[in-house]
Amino acid sequence: MTTVTPETIFLTLYASLFLGIYLGMATFLGLILFTRPPQKSRRIHHVHSISKKKLAEEFKPIIKQSRSLKSPLPTEIWYEIVPIDSKYTIINYRVKWPSEIHPNPVVDTLYRIFRTFYYGSSEDIEIIQLVIDLEQGKAMQIRLETDSSNDPDVFISDHVKVTLKRRHGNSFEIWNRKTKIGETTIIFQKKRPIIEVLTWNHVFAVKYSNQQHDLHDLPLRPLTDYLYRRYRLDRRSHFDGLTPPAPRKADLKKSSKTTLAECIFLGQLAIFLTLMIFFLLL
Repeated sequence: MTTVTPETIFLTLYASLFLGIYLGMATFLGLILFTRPPQKSRRIHHVHSISKKKLAEEFKPIIKQSRSLKSPLPTEIWYEIVPIDSKYTIINYRVKWPSEIHPNPVVDTLYRIFRTFYYGSSEDIEIIQLVIDLEQGKAMQIRLETDSSNDPDVFISDHVKVTLKRRHGNSFEIWNRKTKIGETTIIFQKKRPIIEVLTWNHVFAVKYSNQQHDLHDLPLRPLTDYLYRRYRLDRRSHFDGLTPPAPRKADLKKSSKTTLAECIFLGQLAIFLTLMIFFLLL
């Protein structure tokens, strides 16, 4: 017959109290972080869908990723087109990966939880922006994020925003804000730039490495309002200050379902962690 000691009663009450506080905090944080309030619309002019798709396909980047990089492969690219005037237009390409894998397993677990809270998903999405000269049919500028260390396993990436400005041929100048920091050569397949992944968190290289790589010609689809809101792109990297899109009723309904699922997941995670702590205290 099992004897119930005062210590067991105390630990049970303590664990129950801790569980209640933990679940309450998890639910509260989930409601705050996963709620998607109405936001301003993006300043994007509408272009005929066939023209947009054709233009985006014509300049779609080819992603070059090292075989030795500890990272899943990219899966797809989302695009949006922002006309500037009759001569120039901007195409924002957002490359999607299933996840990021930090070299340190402990940091990787904690960072994955943070991304799920902050971005609504642990999936990674990085932006490549092209400024297109429609008359010449060329990408005159390429904007992306890189890392100053050039280390694929860098512990903390500094996400340096750079602009590659075409000089002549495939020669580009590298600019960080108003400072020129170097020159590079970009390889193109027809009009499509080959962009190399540099680090585990998928910032890009401004100069190609000599490692063995695979080229990925990814499927392309338009960036919808739902995708923009679902993956919190207003919290991710931007160029030219594009604002998030206005919500639509269908999108808000989908977002509510997603939010409920995420809160349930967080609640289950809280229960699991609390039970682990409880058994460790026994």
